[in-house]
Amino acid sequence: MLRELTPEVRAFLEEAKWPGVLSTLGPNGAPITSAVWFALVGDDIVISTPASRPKARNARLDARVSFIVDTKERPYKGVAIEGTAAVIDDPARQSMRTIAERYLGPAVLLQAYRWIIDSRDEDTGARLDDLEDPFKLYRCHTIMNCAQTCPKGLNPAKAIAEIKKLMIERR
Repeated sequence: MLRELTPEVRAFLEEAKWPGVLSTLGPNGAPITSAVWFALVGDDIVISTPASRPKARNARLDARVSFIVDTKERPYKGVAIEGTAAVIDDPARQSMRTIAERYLGPAVLLQAYRWIIDSRDEDTGARLDDLEDPFKLYRCHTIMNCAQTCPKGLNPAKAIAEIKKLMIERR
């Protein structure tokens, strides 16, 4: 699929806490670009997407892809990789689990908030330190989509906003 990744590229991809940009070719040959969460597994860059999505359909028709990851902040750094994609079925969703382990979602942040506000918690500072990352806590834009769609009626966006306030207050 790809040429061997250099140690520098591998380290950059393994440390990335932001999405990459995957470009595939549509049936008419036009490029289609999507932001995707990813994980590096061996020498493979793994993404997870439903089979019905254009990126999966396109990669089945024409396996040529490009993938770009950059830092989104100064000093800007990035990698651009061209290669071919292999589309595989993953009924156990193992690739999705592998990717999810790298990123924190609203449910995990809601759970973290419960620990942080617990007066018995002796590691509040360390928990806040762990969340100090642009793609953990600050990836949430507090637009409340998670609260609107939560089947349990939970409000992770409110908890995330409260954690953000606590982080600002402690500075």
